[in-house]
Amino acid sequence: MPIITIRVFAHLTEEFGTREIVFTAEEDDTVEKVLKKFSEMYGVSDAVFDTVTGRIHRRILLSLNGIAVSQLPGGLNTKIRDGDAIALLPPVAGG
Repeated sequence: MPIITIRVFAHLTEEFGTREIVFTAEEDDTVEKVLKKFSEMYGVSDAVFDTVTGRIHRRILLSLNGIAVSQLPGGLNTKIRDGDAIALLPPVAGG
C-alpha cells in the first residue's frame, strides 16, 4: 500500500488542523480518489470539493510531487505511488 504525504497551505491548514498528513492509499488509487477519501476522513469535503459539481474547487491548485496536476498526462486520474506528495494550495493575495 502506497504511503503518501498530503500537504496543505494557507487557510486550509486551519480547515485540516495541520499542514502535513501521512496517508495510506490503496494500490490503484488515483489523485482524485485519494483526495476524496482523505477529505471524507477528515470531514473537510466542502473545503476541497465543490458541493454542487462534486469536482475539486477551481480555486485550489493541486500538485503531485511539485508538478501541477493539471499538467500531468493523467490529470486527476494519475495513479499514486509510494512516497508521492500531494499539495493543496489555495489562492493567496497580498501586496
